[in-house]
Amino acid sequence: MTPSPGLAVGTPLPDTGGHAHVRLEKLDHLRFVACLVVMIWHFSHAFVPATVVPSWTWLSLIEEGHTGVSLFCVISGFIFGWLYYGRSIVLRQFARNRALRILPIFLLWLALAYVTSTWEPAAFMVILFTTLARYQLPSYAGPGWSILVEMQFYALFPFLISFAARYGMRYLLGLLCFFVSLRFFVWADRGYVQDIAYWTLFGRIDQFLCGMLGGIAVRQPLLHERCKQAAPWMVTIGVSVLAGVYAHFNQHGGWQACGNDYPSRS
Repeated sequence: MTPSPGLAVGTPLPDTGGHAHVRLEKLDHLRFVACLVVMIWHFSHAFVPATVVPSWTWLSLIEEGHTGVSLFCVISGFIFGWLYYGRSIVLRQFARNRALRILPIFLLWLALAYVTSTWEPAAFMVILFTTLARYQLPSYAGPGWSILVEMQFYALFPFLISFAARYGMRYLLGLLCFFVSLRFFVWADRGYVQDIAYWTLFGRIDQFLCGMLGGIAVRQPLLHERCKQAAPWMVTIGVSVLAGVYAHFNQHGGWQACGNDYPSRS
């Protein structure tokens, strides 16, 4: 697909069904940041002793670099929300485009994992549809769980955007509140929710929804202009708050040891 250089976020889009011929190039730096912090997180936890990493508030965003996965989810939701809100989607074309983008690397990942590990058919189906059985995979193939979550979102997206177009953004806000509340009730019942909240669409759906809400919001001309004017303050305050929250989270053990247990009951 040929990108449209310099396309502004507020530019009206033609109705092209399932085809997306535009690229939000200004989001590339966010993709780079998300990829970088994930790579640093995996490398540092595999090869760098914990005593070497300094305890510094701003560094906590990298020290807890698994947040890069969350950023990828938000970016995906934003792009799809911006591209398809108010436009018809031809399901066959949409599915074809998504398959061409993700299936080649996904099939390569599956083949590599299959020939290097012992799989049973039942375990394979659990991995494919829920991502809950990552222990069946070799360690280097384990990160592929995020591909599965992305594909599950692709399957839901046409329905989410269709209902959002019919009922407005309050529909997505309602879903967001519903899933956060549902995870709270699961935590209250089980005593922990970290495993399914982190590894599955059940926990990641709110990140996609936040991205969709952002993408739809900036399609509104008035709100788009206000966001442009407030952008420097929004970025500064947002990153500062995140750094503070994750510094506190990191000091209490971070994702791997929060509450000194996994799944964390904190």
